[in-house]
Amino acid sequence: MLVGGIALVVVNLFIAKYMHKDALKRDIKNSEFWLLIGFILGVLGLLLYVFVRKNYEVRT
Repeated sequence: MLVGGIALVVVNLFIAKYMHKDALKRDIKNSEFWLLIGFILGVLGLLLYVFVRKNYEVRT
């Protein structure tokens, strides 16, 4: 059970890191908010972010 909990935290950290970097790349003002959502909600937060980020274009 301990290994499963640690794995969940690690997966949520990777999701949060991806969401934060992508939010910065898309110039989303509240990228720290998405960092927290990604860490707390994990996969559910990632799905929510995918729907929201369609409103923003990638900055070059």
